[in-house]
Amino acid sequence: MRKLSTFINSKGVLFLIIQCLFLSASLFAQQTTIKDYVLFSGSVRLGSFSNIQGGSVGGHLLVRSTGRVTINANIFSGGTVNLAHSNKVTGRITAANTPALPGPALIVGSGAILGGNIDVNGNIFIGGGTVSGRVTHPSSTSYFGPVPGGGNVTGLPQLPDLPPMPAITNFPACPPISDIRSTRTIRPGKYGQIKLQGNNTLTFSGTGAYVFDKIDNKGGFNYFILDFKNSATGTFKIYVHKDADLGKIIVKMVNGGSASRIFTEIHGNGTTCSNRTWSFNIDNGPSENWSSKWLGTVWAPYGAINIGSGYGNSKITGALWSRTQVNIQCGAKIIYEPYGECSTPDVNAGPDKPLDFEHPVTLNGSSSTSGASFSWQAINGGMISSPANAASITVTTAGTYILTVTSTTSCSATDTAIVTSKTNNIIGAELQSVIQNFDPNDPPTDFFVLQH
Repeated sequence: MRKLSTFINSKGVLFLIIQCLFLSASLFAQQTTIKDYVLFSGSVRLGSFSNIQGGSVGGHLLVRSTGRVTINANIFSGGTVNLAHSNKVTGRITAANTPALPGPALIVGSGAILGGNIDVNGNIFIGGGTVSGRVTHPSSTSYFGPVPGGGNVTGLPQLPDLPPMPAITNFPACPPISDIRSTRTIRPGKYGQIKLQGNNTLTFSGTGAYVFDKIDNKGGFNYFILDFKNSATGTFKIYVHKDADLGKIIVKMVNGGSASRIFTEIHGNGTTCSNRTWSFNIDNGPSENWSSKWLGTVWAPYGAINIGSGYGNSKITGALWSRTQVNIQCGAKIIYEPYGECSTPDVNAGPDKPLDFEHPVTLNGSSSTSGASFSWQAINGGMISSPANAASITVTTAGTYILTVTSTTSCSATDTAIVTSKTNNIIGAELQSVIQNFDPNDPPTDFFVLQH
């Protein structure tokens, strides 16, 4: 009997272990990367009439809104989510509730418009509105709110695995040189402080790394002009040792470029900023037509990021990442376009080949880039007879076949294979037609007639 009891207890322990492993796998089923996020921090705060377009909003502890906001993005919280009245969220909402806190893990005010699935490891309270997706929460917790369009499911919520923060760059020290206080053009290199006094323009001439001690702008609008000089691959990297208080700022690109090729890293902790709070700060412009504008991704490993103020407007195209807090204030619009420095994948479409008139020709593409995807295109009479999104394809006609390999960072490269006809005279097309249209059930007929 003792042996049987020991066996049963052992099975019970084994069952609990398996159950815990299953729970862990279920709760963290989706791996995300930092580049999936338009906003990511320890906590994210969204002020009234802020607008988030694309990507995901993520916080290790909290994602919170304090007024009417529009979020055309996912919300992924490692802790809780607290949204005010009249909030619109088109993406998924998840709350892991780690550590387990008292009260609901998800709170949403009245007038909500929630379009995606909701997965919460805790209690859910939604004051009113519409919930179009499925709501999932453990059986030990409760759901209060509108009837979900996808059903109210008691079970294991599907929670994403939040990403680690980016690596911290060790950029060089700045020499003790004079401050930049007025309109000027600079090239990649090391500088002191930027202290523009209003209505000044600083032009960054050419892609590369620009290192500054501090940014402390004052007065009205100042301007940063990023001149890409029609470079197809170059990136701007703006490194600041201390805080960046940009005030009212307008950033523009000239001669090509995109926000995904601009990266700013701030190493301040807020102590040298005018309000001694934010390591990166932008003030709102007075109206939508005169709004502050910033381009590119901002990474603040040691301090908080603040966009906007109590009134007015600002517009950010890029992404904002901070270890501590991202604070989006009234009237700020954030458009998802994260930094993505390209590492071009290698690609090989294989050797050129002659056409085989009896059997399809196989083209074997390849790439040593991990996680790469493949896509073939046929031109100049080519015809692909197998799925075009595989490394190897089969083709049935002479032509040009272009293989595009795309890496996980959305960088791509191409290579070409040419399939030629076996003959160089006009009869080649007729021979191909005979093979393609042959029917063994038809009675034999003459198809060559020689006269004289």
